[in-house]
Amino acid sequence: MNFNEQVDAIEEMIYSDERVKRLLHGYLLDKDKFVPDPWEELYTEGRPALLKLLTDSQRRKLSDIEGAYRHNLHHAFRFAFPRGLCAIFQQYYSDGTGETAFHDWVEEQLLTEPLARFNRGLLNRQNQCADFLSKLEEEADETAKEYIRNIKSVWDDRVYGMLQYGFYLGYRCGLAAIAEERMPQKLEELEKKILLTEFELKIIDTRYTQEALEENGRALTAYLLSERDAKKRSDLNHEKEDRP
Repeated sequence: MNFNEQVDAIEEMIYSDERVKRLLHGYLLDKDKFVPDPWEELYTEGRPALLKLLTDSQRRKLSDIEGAYRHNLHHAFRFAFPRGLCAIFQQYYSDGTGETAFHDWVEEQLLTEPLARFNRGLLNRQNQCADFLSKLEEEADETAKEYIRNIKSVWDDRVYGMLQYGFYLGYRCGLAAIAEERMPQKLEELEKKILLTEFELKIIDTRYTQEALEENGRALTAYLLSERDAKKRSDLNHEKEDRP
């Protein structure tokens, strides 16, 4: 039996396009649960308007940039998933609190990632996308610039979310294996570390934080929506003035 072939088959199943899409969709849904993300909404709704403001060449450049960002989602998942597996086993077999598992295994290691020294590294790819966006912004007219400036922050957040959720998926897979040992006392001790890890990943919040986010989110969303509506009215008025 060739075990390398079995490992490759398992990796192909884990790191599939469909799984990356599901993780991203889940991240965006969970993030929107308490506080709707106005930047994500503005990006999604504003993209058709942006395309109308760009030339054919600029649209192709934007498509290439967004494609590169989507590739970065896959790279982020491949980077984070195995580190989540390692983190839960480290917590299980050591006395540490696990309070900074994501920071230790992902954020810190990302900076020293071997691939980061080359063009294929996640950090380099993110920086390249940002550079291409800046150049596209320089070419575009003033109205298009407003939409383009928002793209980087949206995709940075998506890639970071994939690091979080990829890490947590690996973490939960390891936890499922540990649970097979059926040792209630050790699992009870591990539960405290799990709570700290989930809190670090912002998968859970205190009740105080949840209520504050709900209140602040409603106020921020209302403000941004009012600004967007005002801009639409302004654009409409300009269109009327430009008509013969």
